[in-house]
This record gives sequence, C-alpha cells and structure tokens, in this order.
Amino acid sequence: MNPTKFLSLAASLLIVGAPAVSAEDFHRAHKFETFAVGQWAGSDKSGLLKFGKDFGGGLGLGYNLTDHLNVNTDVVFSKVKIEKGSATFNTDATHISAHVNLDAYLFQGPIAPFLTGGVGVDNYDGSQGTISKSALSYKVGAGLRWDINSTFFAKAVYRTAWADIQNSERFHRVSVMFGVKF
Repeated sequence: MNPTKFLSLAASLLIVGAPAVSAEDFHRAHKFETFAVGQWAGSDKSGLLKFGKDFGGGLGLGYNLTDHLNVNTDVVFSKVKIEKGSATFNTDATHISAHVNLDAYLFQGPIAPFLTGGVGVDNYDGSQGTISKSALSYKVGAGLRWDINSTFFAKAVYRTAWADIQNSERFHRVSVMFGVKF
C-alpha cells in the first residue's frame, strides 16, 4: 500500500474516534515543540523536468498559540533524481526545503486531525552545476496529530506543494514527525 493511501485510511479511522477522545481535559496551548521529520516526496511532470521520488529527513520547531493553532517551521534535506524530457538527461541533486507553516487542529484532544498551509523556499543544487535553483514555494495539506502523553507527540501529514522550479512543478509530500513539547 502506498504511503498516501495508508495515511488516508489511518486518518479516516482515527477521525471517527477523535470527538470522543477530545472530551478529556487536554491542553497544548502556549507550549513549544521540536520534532524530527521523515518525508517522502515526488512530483508531477508539469514542466520540463520531472523530480523523482525521494526520502528526506529534517528538523522542526513550533509553538502552540492555542489548543487549535500551531505555527512551526521545518527544514528537510534529501537527494533527488531529476529527469528532463526523455531519459537522456538524468542528474542527482541535493534538495533543501524550508517552510513556515500554520496547522489548525479540528479538535482539542490528544488525537486531532488538522489542516495545514505553509510558505517557504525549495532549493535544488545538482551535480556539476546541471541545475541550481531556489524558488518560493507554497504547500497545503491535511494530517493527524497524536499527543502520546504530556511530553511526546507524533504527526502524519500529506501536503501538495507548488514551486517555480523550471516551469512550475507540483510536489506531493507525505511526512511523519516525532517530537517533544516543552
């Protein structure tokens, strides 16, 4: 089962039980959090280039403004294969993605589906100068957060992102995050 279908199924099952769980006395407001990110990404071929599927890792830092709003930033590093036109042009590139995001939790409890949006920069630096590009990027998505206890949490999220890298590419990103609140 691909990561997007698995995440969708898991989110659907947990959304059904989330309202009952949210009745507990639970708060995440006014707490900072730091987290590790694992991310799978791929792109549609909408321009001259197709960005292959890649896995990356990174770090993030956030602050819970209320029990329902979290502002955070994440930086993810990965290696990606880039194809241009036919398979005659292939190159590997280092991809760095840095975004500021706003997550809106639909429920207050420890299991909460959320909507997310962000803006940031995507940078690709290819081998031997074949591609070197930084561009403003935007992303929107949905996910599920689980506050395991008063200290640890996990998040799973699907995001679609757009960046003007060689004629506007659309990227699909599935991320899993594990972190600490303080």
